[in-house]
Amino acid sequence: EPGIGKSRILEFMAELAQEAGACLLRASAFESKIIGPFALWSDAFRRSQLASAAELLSGDKRISRDQLFRDMSQLVARETRLHPMVVLFDDIHWCDESSAAAIHYVMRTNREQALMVVATARDGELRKNEAVQQAIRGMRHDQLLQELKLGPLSQEALCKLITTRAPQADSQRL
Repeated sequence: EPGIGKSRILEFMAELAQEAGACLLRASAFESKIIGPFALWSDAFRRSQLASAAELLSGDKRISRDQLFRDMSQLVARETRLHPMVVLFDDIHWCDESSAAAIHYVMRTNREQALMVVATARDGELRKNEAVQQAIRGMRHDQLLQELKLGPLSQEALCKLITTRAPQADSQRL
């Protein structure tokens, strides 16, 4: 659900990745970009500090989708030989078809590398995106996926959080 903490989990994962010296790629999918090819990966590569990444999806050269998948996978493989890589994708329920397929391809072809992909999605919206559903089925089949369902905090956990953040507040009343 919106506001349940998906994006905050990704922020925490980014902090851990940076502390560990991992290469970090991150991007958010947007409903308005669902028709753009490789929109999620383009944003992640553009925001990264990987010199060759931004060029990969620049569109300057015409290559096949298969070749682009291979190039992306090789880039990830090359980088993970130097240091672990963490890829954080927020709101993949709005992910375009090519980005979703690339997530599965890159994970499958780099299964032995120091690569972790963490993605968030709203379950209800996710059911509407067949391309992402197909990628998820593939990752499940290839045993590349661990799913965590977020729910509301229990009363005990919520009280603990309030007490930690605002010790003077009446956590039971709030």
